[in-house]
Amino acid sequence: MTSIVRLDSATRNAPELLVKAESHKFDCSVIYTLRLVGKNLSTISGLQNCSNLTDLNLSGNSITKIEGLESLGQLRRLDLSSNQISEVGGIWHCSQLETLQLQDNKLADLRAIHLKELNELPALKALYLQNLDRTRQNGCCGQPGYKAAILQALPSLQNLDGERCPHSNNYAELAAEMEELVNNAEPPKQLEVPTVPPWLDAAQLSLDVIAQKDPDLDRAGVKLVKSLDECHALSSVLEQEVAKCHKILQESEKTRKEKSGN
Repeated sequence: MTSIVRLDSATRNAPELLVKAESHKFDCSVIYTLRLVGKNLSTISGLQNCSNLTDLNLSGNSITKIEGLESLGQLRRLDLSSNQISEVGGIWHCSQLETLQLQDNKLADLRAIHLKELNELPALKALYLQNLDRTRQNGCCGQPGYKAAILQALPSLQNLDGERCPHSNNYAELAAEMEELVNNAEPPKQLEVPTVPPWLDAAQLSLDVIAQKDPDLDRAGVKLVKSLDECHALSSVLEQEVAKCHKILQESEKTRKEKSGN
């Protein structure tokens, strides 16, 4: 029977109990992904036994300082967006960290990001200080030369604010791949367009090819041609009748006017 752990005030005051409750794991060492979103947390704690954690989401809280991550040597993704953080720190031991999300915090300028220390993280590939559409900005995002300064300080970065960094493209490798494709391109396929006999020519159905394969279709075709002839004859009769009606209407109109004149 699955037990349900209630997030009462006692649980909230015991960080590790909160971690276990949210992850549904009693053993913190087997927690690989943890979401503590919008839990009104003001500090980061209770993670000392989560040694195998790779994905941590603490967005939407009231955290003011990055701390308590010392044992997270396997951490690859850290989401601290929408908090109250004013300075980047406490992550320098996270050697496997690949993605760091810090949108909507209190990072006033580039000095608060500590770019030199960030560059020491060997696996860091993606950094978010605002969204791609420039929403949820930090104060530093409005500084002149913001993007250029970060790209220069973090040459290994591949993604800044959701936008691929120009220097992350290996143009020599792309050119080599393109050259290989051109040199080893498959020859174009030769398409043979069959000559199609006319289906309908001057109201005469050509059924020579079809008749050779199916006599029933030949008879059906002859019947169709006969029907077309009958339609044409009927059309001529209808035109004559319409002309007669038009003439009768003209005579009637003429007679009506003569009587009105008298």
